[in-house]
Amino acid sequence: MVTVEDSNIYLKGLSAHQWVVVRVIAIVISSISIISGFVFIYFFLMIHPSRRNFRHTLIMFLIFFDFIKSVAILVFSSMTLAKVNDLDESLISGIGWLAVFSIEGADVIIFSFAIHMALLIFNTQNLQVKNYLGSKFFSFGNNNNSDNNTISINNNINNKSEGGLYDYRYLIYIISFLFPILLASISYYVDNPYQEFVYMAFFRIYTGSWWFSWSIRHVIAVGIIVIYITIYVYVMMQFKKVSKSFKKRKNTVVGGVPESDDDDDESF
Repeated sequence: MVTVEDSNIYLKGLSAHQWVVVRVIAIVISSISIISGFVFIYFFLMIHPSRRNFRHTLIMFLIFFDFIKSVAILVFSSMTLAKVNDLDESLISGIGWLAVFSIEGADVIIFSFAIHMALLIFNTQNLQVKNYLGSKFFSFGNNNNSDNNTISINNNINNKSEGGLYDYRYLIYIISFLFPILLASISYYVDNPYQEFVYMAFFRIYTGSWWFSWSIRHVIAVGIIVIYITIYVYVMMQFKKVSKSFKKRKNTVVGGVPESDDDDDESF
């Protein structure tokens, strides 16, 4: 059994009333999150399969992990709401494993999404050239082929040329499940690796698993910040180049206009 006296530094100083308030809030928010997850699944299934892309799948995985975390929080908070001084170790371990699995899985998906977006933006021109050449190649094929076959071929090219991490999607799927499972399970090298944190369970603090988990999360957070700052700087630089190009073109066109002043606006 785990009692209040054995609880960690995050629980010290909290009154029984504060415990109840925090757990009630956790129950309400996790319930809303679960309902939102069902709503998203409904709208996701409403998207025609031909219009779904890799980004939609990543978001679906993110919602799945958030759904698991919300269920873990809901179950833990509900079952411990009336058991402030009497928490079962098996309950803490089970909920803690699900919490770590869902949190780390979501981190992997968010990081993969950031890398995917960066690759799409930085390799946009290469992807456009690939799609263009592929469509031109098949459009100049045998004239006896039907238009439906040409459209089907072009659609296949576009689907296979989504770019980013699309070609490695199955590896991303495996890592997003395997890494959280390993991280959540490796903690069992110590006895009772999980402990309660008012509304959920997580790694026992100051253990190797606790340090490793937070280190990974900080690395992912820093990586995401760096990626999106890089994307922002790159996009702003591209906007400036386009703006300069338009200004240069405007000056060139206006400077080369013949005598008539009435044609200035039309030529521009």
